[in-house]
Amino acid sequence: MAKIMDEIIDSGISIPDGASKDDILLEKLNKWLRESEDSVSEIEYRKRSKISYDAYADRPDTQEILDKLAEQSRPPNVFNEIKPKVNMLVGMGAQLRQTPKMVPVEVTDEAVTELMNNTYKFYRTKLKVNRTEMECFEHTIKGGRAYQWYYVDTENPFSPKLKSQRVAGRDVYVDPNSVEYDMSDAWYVMRQKWLKVDEVQAFWPQFNPTEIEGFSKVSSTYTPTYFLSLPDLYRVIECWYRVVIKYKWFISPITGKPDKVKASEWPIFVKKLKEGIKIPDQKTGEIRTIQLDEPPEAIERMVKEVRYAIFSSNVLLEQGDDPIGKGVFPVVQYGAYKDEDNNTWDSVIKAMIDPQNGLDTVLRQLIHLLQVSPKPILMAEIGQIINEQAYREDSSSPNFILDLAQGALTGNKVRFSDQPAISPVYTALIDVFKQTMKDVSGVQDSLLGIQTTSREPGVTVQLRQQSALAVLYSLFSNFRESRVQGANILMSFIQKYVPDNTMIRIEGSTELTQLTAESGNSIRDTEFDIVVDEEMENSTIRLATAKMLTEIEQARPGSIPPDIITSYLPLPLTAKMQIREYNDAKAQQDQERFDQQIEMEKLKITSKTKQTKK
Repeated sequence: MAKIMDEIIDSGISIPDGASKDDILLEKLNKWLRESEDSVSEIEYRKRSKISYDAYADRPDTQEILDKLAEQSRPPNVFNEIKPKVNMLVGMGAQLRQTPKMVPVEVTDEAVTELMNNTYKFYRTKLKVNRTEMECFEHTIKGGRAYQWYYVDTENPFSPKLKSQRVAGRDVYVDPNSVEYDMSDAWYVMRQKWLKVDEVQAFWPQFNPTEIEGFSKVSSTYTPTYFLSLPDLYRVIECWYRVVIKYKWFISPITGKPDKVKASEWPIFVKKLKEGIKIPDQKTGEIRTIQLDEPPEAIERMVKEVRYAIFSSNVLLEQGDDPIGKGVFPVVQYGAYKDEDNNTWDSVIKAMIDPQNGLDTVLRQLIHLLQVSPKPILMAEIGQIINEQAYREDSSSPNFILDLAQGALTGNKVRFSDQPAISPVYTALIDVFKQTMKDVSGVQDSLLGIQTTSREPGVTVQLRQQSALAVLYSLFSNFRESRVQGANILMSFIQKYVPDNTMIRIEGSTELTQLTAESGNSIRDTEFDIVVDEEMENSTIRLATAKMLTEIEQARPGSIPPDIITSYLPLPLTAKMQIREYNDAKAQQDQERFDQQIEMEKLKITSKTKQTKK
């Protein structure tokens, strides 16, 4: 730990005299937590998120409004127009979701990349990543943000297991100065858990609950809460943070590629080079020695690295280095819409809350008016109603008949007052509120499957649906970016922790392939790019190219080799290989048949020559 802390540049905290390295780290962690919890971005997010979740769950009213309605003996009716729109967006996300895939950086990497894709798909299914992604997207729509957390379960240290889970937005604290969607500019991201003391001590036996500080506010200094006495829970924080380390960059005499060594370890590396470093040859397995009298030319640079620490108040429970060594947090952020002024995330629901409240208010008022408005009043001279007692008791019955005296109707001695009219402004307001909610959410009637007219052409409906999807571009673009980032993180974990003897089944093949360096199937250090539903070249252009080549081949048979055409088709590598093998076998058969025909012709000519000589 001492060595780690010595390498940290600009810790940004004051170091008291006599403080240990653990104390310095704890001070920094608590400073970050206070900074995030008390920031405008986190306060605004939590306030808005709660309002959005309540609106979705039919709880749009504050306690003050509920008390006011109770005083007037009016029910707090809720006419929820938000829930079906949110459910529609979640379902649309599931339909439009496409699985990320690796594409090769170079053509020579195609075979290994195919193997990586199959490995990735296997672990994606095993870890239920699809479900986790959709849970994150759902809560992004409802609350504004959610997080997908990747980690390694080391319950069995000899067989670590990759895990993935959704973490609620309210349980995560992000550097308030971070503005990048992938949190590449964030110095830290924290996750909180509230656990019983037995749960904490099961993982960290050194935990002592008596050392945990409580909640306090002294003047303007804010201290986070670490203990809740009523449910008897303790707050444990897992923090992933970045440190700046000084490195020496150089061209490695071992690999011939750029490499780096910590500045503090550079003298040790130089000394070993002078003494000689023995390494096995990857091809022959023979041991060779790399020895240099003079160190390679090096350039100093500052490099950001990722580390983690788990703590509770003034107790440091665990700490360590980046488990994958990629310099990224093992966390994927899912966000809906960004409020740039407050640097916080808003849900899809937020923009619908005001029109939803207006709709509830108008409909409640309309129902109240219908309940309390005067009914038509019977006005009659004395003696004109024959069955007056029956009218008082049974007039509400649908088959009741009012008996009147002779001439009462013609003499205008009996009549009813007019029914009070309700203003049509209520209907107009209801339509305005409903349409506003459709506009701000992007969920129009066409997306909900509501038919507006029976004579509208199907093309018009399709164009309207596409226009509605254009309104949702930011939402689904963020969803796509999060999935790509998650695929990068998961693939990095796979490269780090998947054993070399793992057996993988390649699509289109019945055989199992073993991930070993000896067989050339190692995915350890393979570089790759990740795309979603597209190749490095535009798939539409590639298909158009394949179509044109096919037309040329049909017009002039034999002018375009089949391998060129298949190279432009979006087929798996195994399918391309099967086509290539089939074409090669067919070409060989044709050549053998041609050779046989030549031999037969030669035999015929020889036979004719002999007969002529005779």
